[in-house]
Amino acid sequence: DESIRQLQPTLPAAPARIVAELGEIDWAQVDLVVECAPENLELKRGVFASLARLARPDTVITSNSTGC
Repeated sequence: DESIRQLQPTLPAAPARIVAELGEIDWAQVDLVVECAPENLELKRGVFASLARLARPDTVITSNSTGC
């Protein structure tokens, strides 16, 4: 697939751009958030409400359905 071939030159550098952050976060620098809260609807709603306030409008926010 052509789109995969176009990405291949950038793939070796990708791991260096991934950061797991547990402290203060500069939300202006965040491109992707993977939510990993336990399967509790009230908790997840709170997490997503916070992310909606903090993250840029173009930040990709995903959910891990199993919790971590």
